Parts: sequence; C-alpha cells; structure tokens
Amino acid sequence: MKKIYFVIFIAFTMINCKQESKKTNDNSGNKQVISDTTLAQKHTGTNQQDDGYTLMKQFCFTCHIEKPDPSKRDNMLAPPMRNVQQHYKSTFPQKDEFIKAVISWVNKPDENKVLMPGAVRRFNLMPPLPIGDDKIKSIAEVLYEKDFGKMNHGKRMFKDKHAATGEKQKLNPADIAQIHSLANKLNQTKPETVEAFRQLGKEVFDGARGILLNKNYQGDVLQQIQFFFHGIEGDMHNLMSVNTVEEGKKYQKILQEKFKDFDKYFK
Repeated sequence: MKKIYFVIFIAFTMINCKQESKKTNDNSGNKQVISDTTLAQKHTGTNQQDDGYTLMKQFCFTCHIEKPDPSKRDNMLAPPMRNVQQHYKSTFPQKDEFIKAVISWVNKPDENKVLMPGAVRRFNLMPPLPIGDDKIKSIAEVLYEKDFGKMNHGKRMFKDKHAATGEKQKLNPADIAQIHSLANKLNQTKPETVEAFRQLGKEVFDGARGILLNKNYQGDVLQQIQFFFHGIEGDMHNLMSVNTVEEGKKYQKILQEKFKDFDKYFK
C-alpha cells in the first residue's frame, strides 16, 4: 500500500511541476498561466525564419554564396544573396511587393524582369526553380529580413580597361545614342513628386539594361561596360524606390554625375 501512495505522490508532483513550468511572473509579482497556444505563438516567427533559412541553404546556396567573399569570386555561379537582397529591396521596399517579385522571378526568370543585368551577363539567366510558392515565400521572407551586411560600392569588381590602355571601347551607335538620351533625360527632367522620381529611375534603368544584356558585347568591351555600370545599377534602383522628393533629388544628381563619364570610356 505504501508503494501505491508513493507512486501516486510522484505522479502528482510531476504533473504539478509541468504546470508550474508554464507560469511566469507578471509585473505585480502574481503568477500568470501561459497556455500552450501562447507559447507556440511566441516562437512561431523564429521557427518560420529558421525554416526559411534552411530552405535557402538547401535550394539557393548551391549557386549563391551568402555574401561576397574575394576568395570565392572566381568560383561563383551566381551573385551573392546579399547583393540580390540589396537590388530587390531597393526596388521593392515593401515586404509584400518584395516577396511577390521574388516568387515571380524564381518561378519564371525573364530578361524583361531582370534587376541585375550585370550579373545575368556574367552568370547567365538562372533556370526556373519549381519548388512551390510556399517554399519560395519562406525563402523570400528570410531574404527580406536577414542582415547580410551592407554592400560596398567603393570597390570596383571589374578592371578599367581605359585606365590600362587609354583606348575607348567601340559601341553600337544606337547604344551610344541611347546613353546620351538617358543622360539628357536625367539632366533635363525636373520631377516634383516621389512618383515622378521613381518613374524617371525606371525609365533610365530600362534604357540601360538593354546595353548590359546585349550579347554582342564580349571581351574588353563587355568588361568596360560592366566597369562603367558597376554601382550605377544600385543608384538607379535607389531612384526607382525613393520615399521623399529630397531622396529623389539626391539620386538624380548622383546619376547625372556618373553618366557624364560615359564618353570617357566609349566611342
């Protein structure tokens, strides 16, 4: 009989301890019961991010590295995830728009939707990744939220052939005219609203993208194009997604100055 009482006592103690583990003190010092549902809700966000990052490692890191690494530069198969995040987040600053854009791209990569034309010329267009919208959404959420560190535009990825040889690279006359037209648009357009600045950025980006994607340019010519546009891509994206008129004026001025150098490199 004593053994039976002892077993009952132990069982009761274990149940009571389990219930106590779900209690916490509120600010008044009183005990407050936390339900299983509340505990689950508390950790849901973290678990979703963990799951999304696991999917990112499984499906993305095969080609993309997490952030730029000079020691891996020659073996890269795609742009680093940090660079992808920067280009997409500057163009789609709102999370829901960002996620939709990533899902659309991963399901059906399309040169007409390219936000990183320089990367496409270097690595080619990625193939579709048919893993389902739910998985892509989880990855996109992590891509939007994760801190990969800031991009450093101060260091050029491509060599300046003009500095080495003093020669200008020859481009198709139509492309020369296109760049001059974009430069004139930047210099002569005087936007007064945020939406007008964003539209200007989109028009400039769409016009420049075709030159970067032109497969007729190879070798030294392509390298000089990539050198010229390195960093400018980010400035165009920033102009496309400004939130204030002051920001618009800032990035329009930056692009005006950078486009002035075009005739220095090309003829």
